[in-house]
Amino acid sequence: MKSVKFSVWIRACIFFPLILAACSSPEEEAKDRQAKAVELYDQGEFAKAELELKSAIQQDQNSADSYYYLALLNEKSRNYRAMKENLAETVKLNPDNIEARLKLGKVLLLFDDKDGALIQVDEILKRKPEQLDALALKASVLIREKKPAEAMPVIEAILEQNPKHIDALSLKAVLLMEDQNFEEALSLLAPALEENKDNVGLHLLKIKVDAKNQDVDAVIADYESLLKAYPDNDELKYALAKIYTGAKKNQQAEKILTDLVEQKPGQLKPKLVLLSYYDAVDKNKVQPVWQGLVNSSQNNATHLLGLAQWALATNRTEEAKAELIKTSQAENFNADKRREARLLLAKISFQQKDSAQAEADIEKILDDTPNFTDAKILKAKLLVQKEQLDQAVALLNTVLWDLPNSDETLALLGDIFLLQGEMNKAQQHFKQALDINPGNLQALFPIVEKALNDKQFDYAQELVQKALARLPNQLTLMGKLVQIKMLMEDWQGAEQVLKAMEKQPKAIHLTQFLQGKIYQQQGECNRAISKFQTVLQQQPGHGDSLREMARCYEMLGQRPKMLQYLDSSLEKYPKNTAAIVLKSKLLTLDKKFADAMRLLQQNLEQLPSVPVYSELARVYIADNKASEAIKTYTDGLQKNPDNIELSMLLASVYIKEKNYDEAVAVYDAVLEKNPQLDIARNNLAALLLDHYGKEADIQKASSLVKRFKLYDQPYFLDTYAWALFKSGQTDEARTVLEKIIVAAPDVPVFRFHLAQVYQASGNVAGAVSELRQTLALAEKTNFDQLSSATGLLQELQQKTKAKN
Repeated sequence: MKSVKFSVWIRACIFFPLILAACSSPEEEAKDRQAKAVELYDQGEFAKAELELKSAIQQDQNSADSYYYLALLNEKSRNYRAMKENLAETVKLNPDNIEARLKLGKVLLLFDDKDGALIQVDEILKRKPEQLDALALKASVLIREKKPAEAMPVIEAILEQNPKHIDALSLKAVLLMEDQNFEEALSLLAPALEENKDNVGLHLLKIKVDAKNQDVDAVIADYESLLKAYPDNDELKYALAKIYTGAKKNQQAEKILTDLVEQKPGQLKPKLVLLSYYDAVDKNKVQPVWQGLVNSSQNNATHLLGLAQWALATNRTEEAKAELIKTSQAENFNADKRREARLLLAKISFQQKDSAQAEADIEKILDDTPNFTDAKILKAKLLVQKEQLDQAVALLNTVLWDLPNSDETLALLGDIFLLQGEMNKAQQHFKQALDINPGNLQALFPIVEKALNDKQFDYAQELVQKALARLPNQLTLMGKLVQIKMLMEDWQGAEQVLKAMEKQPKAIHLTQFLQGKIYQQQGECNRAISKFQTVLQQQPGHGDSLREMARCYEMLGQRPKMLQYLDSSLEKYPKNTAAIVLKSKLLTLDKKFADAMRLLQQNLEQLPSVPVYSELARVYIADNKASEAIKTYTDGLQKNPDNIELSMLLASVYIKEKNYDEAVAVYDAVLEKNPQLDIARNNLAALLLDHYGKEADIQKASSLVKRFKLYDQPYFLDTYAWALFKSGQTDEARTVLEKIIVAAPDVPVFRFHLAQVYQASGNVAGAVSELRQTLALAEKTNFDQLSSATGLLQELQQKTKAKN
């Protein structure tokens, strides 16, 4: 009996804790997990802490503290989007969490949501009117809004209560720096740094002030001082090496970077930074150093792939290809790394237009790993290249099923919908891609260009600024921002962007050119010419600078000075194609056709290039020598058989000379090689509709322009409407043309087409009205159907009189 009682007691001891646990509420379990997560967080076990917090939230979705600690983990990993979401949930569940509101305000400001940040400030100040950190956040927002006069009193109020408030001191220093009060800013930072020697933010702010003051020695001293305090901080070493390079202290820069490679053999970044350094300062060293790094990384597939990708990014394709072939076949590497190498090889084949090899590589990868998304995306690009757009869309949709936040996939879908003429779908996908990644340039530029065409300059500026927040100092984006500010006539804003661009060595010529454009648009042509000449001293063939300089001289009425400059330039650089073509254009403006022809013919022997052929043909046309122009285009195409520009120009001459069959043949040849070229589709369809007219011709034209139905471009829409009309769909044609007239009321051919549609519909009054407007507009522009429009108007007026 004793043994039985003992076994019962044992079972009770085992099950009693389980019963207690079973009785615990979800809220209590959540608190336990949360407490464990905090303990793990304090121990630096961040991944485990995250799992515990997520489990705690599953147990109790109303646990504000769990969301808050999850946000702190997001902050550690710099996942600011997730941090924002978790902080928003925190303050929703616990509105009195001041720290969470402060952090939320700061992260909202990081995403440029100034209004959202101010809402958090207001909520904090309702609860604690004298909360200094909230006031500092308010000042930050005001500075971001370019309201320094409003920000400074807020900062002074903080410092009055706490003269050592770090954020307020920093903000005041920033404002002083922006006003170029560098000494005052530095004197403000000095005592703060003395008391907070370990505050990296303050040190970096001092570096920024010294940099803006162009005190390179002080910047170097700042970094060297900071490195003494943080000798293991590699990012500071990279920054100092960059400063040394800019200051032409290459030995010091090289030592820092080579030491990092030796000290961190397991890290890829030091190797890539060292290569980029040599690529910038001594290209002769790149190949031997790259090969040496490859040789020392033979057992590290990650490093070999990274080195190959660097070589690809710097146009060293053959070296990369050779190494990738070895990596893809190396049995000592795991299958994932070999597959990654094969994918890079497929991408190289795709870029080199070796579609067959790329397709073979992709199919092999997908046979082994059917759901490898990167391979699917590349296969979709191949399908687009082969005109199999619907199959590409279907394949990309399977990628989105697995990766709904793939901005690359969404942007590619946007491109495909553009090709299919589905503008709304394209814009929708581009916007979705930008919501996920504001720095996706493939999605960004179509949206920005549409905004600019629609005169939505503020929206275009906002998009580019968001992208720059993700890709700071990206030159293409900065140049686009300057362009937008120029369109807005925000000259001060454009100048500020240019100052930021000037800090990048690669941007020197671009900033000079853009500065010249700003002066030009402000009517300061002499200053603009000086800037363009500065660029041309370093890049004599910079076509944009030559053209804008010529435009300035035209504005000043000083064409001979530009011709004199070109003569001088061509003496030094006789093969300067841009200068040759520009000189020809100026000579033809003076009706000196023979001189222009002589110049171009002499250079064609040495420079059989497309621009020279194109310009010589243009001169022949200007001198009414169409047959010589046709011969010139034909000769140019023999030397450059795939050139679209020469083909399209040749077709236009054939049309002008009424050689319609030859024009059709040229357009057909162009579309056979470039089936997505909308301008060729449009021109061929218009030619078939206007000068042929058989049923087969109309069907062919209608097929060519069917995709234009959803386009915004009025000329393409007009051709689509004209095809509808010629096909007997008069009502549909009228609807489209009436919309075109609203969007583009000053184009005579659009009104002429609408007049003919009205006539066919029996609306004689409408037709007469449109014809009168057609003729009025034709007085201001070259309208090649003027006689037809005049004849039709006379005919309709006579019929009207006869009826009356």
